[in-house]
Amino acid sequence: MYLVERYMKILKGYNKNPHRPEASIVERYIAVEAVEFCLDYMSKAKLVGIPKSRHEDRYEGKGTKGQKVKFILRKELLQAHLYILNNTEAVLVYISENQDFLKKNNPRMNEKSLVNEHNKTFLKWFKEKVFSDDSFSNTLKCLTNEPKYNVFTYTGYDINNFSFYTKSQDDNSTMQNSGVTLQAQSMHFSSRNDKNLVVTSTSYYGVIEDIWEISYGAFKVLVFKCKWVDINIGVRTDEMRFTMVDLSKVGHKDEPFIMANQATQVFYVKDPIDERWSVVLQDRSVHNFDDSTAQFWESLSFSTRMPTNNKEIEQDDVHATRNDHDEGI
Repeated sequence: MYLVERYMKILKGYNKNPHRPEASIVERYIAVEAVEFCLDYMSKAKLVGIPKSRHEDRYEGKGTKGQKVKFILRKELLQAHLYILNNTEAVLVYISENQDFLKKNNPRMNEKSLVNEHNKTFLKWFKEKVFSDDSFSNTLKCLTNEPKYNVFTYTGYDINNFSFYTKSQDDNSTMQNSGVTLQAQSMHFSSRNDKNLVVTSTSYYGVIEDIWEISYGAFKVLVFKCKWVDINIGVRTDEMRFTMVDLSKVGHKDEPFIMANQATQVFYVKDPIDERWSVVLQDRSVHNFDDSTAQFWESLSFSTRMPTNNKEIEQDDVHATRNDHDEGI
């Protein structure tokens, strides 16, 4: 009874015309109901406008082209395995522990030799460390074992809101999707004889050769096998501060792998003056292309500044005026 009386009070508040109270209440009631219905409907409706890209929200990843099973040689697989360990957060503390252990036991060993010794011994040391203590997580225990030699390979994979292709797939496609860059902390030695290690933040540029889904049993890790441009002789910045790369200058052959979730897509546009060099562009202007749809966004480059043109815009009527005759319009 209380609810009815309360609702009657609400309806009474709808009366804005004392000469036509019933009609006024009904009209206001219909208006309120219509607005509430529209708000509820619109909250569940899709927005009208540019269609949503099929690559959006694909952060976890999905294979799109050329799935196959491939047998990988042990040497190459362990190379990818070591990279995964060096870039897994739960393993980093043990990497530091192993490095400290090597320094303590080899006080006269230089930095370059310590890095090489770490790469040679870490896999065995890490496995012994984990299996000596039952408190380690199942993830770490899986990572101590060598991954399976049969891996799923793809020629196309969507991840990080990008659609990545291998270079071989790119050669058969109308789009370029194999370019990749990685911002990484890298360790350098200035020469073969240099023993002093220098750690810097460096941008690497390359193309994807293979896409591997490496299985550890309980989980899988996606990696890109890339052909990297030698940053010493194949990367430069031109006078307009655009990043330029020479894709024929291949380097870093001992470290071809990156984890797919680290990758950012880039695109290479040949320099019309010198075709050996290509301009690096980031953020694809075409995210999705097939026979029926093309979606366009503005493309951004790696240049930190763009040239400005201060000339006034010419008026069309002046630009198109002829002065070789006196005919009227």
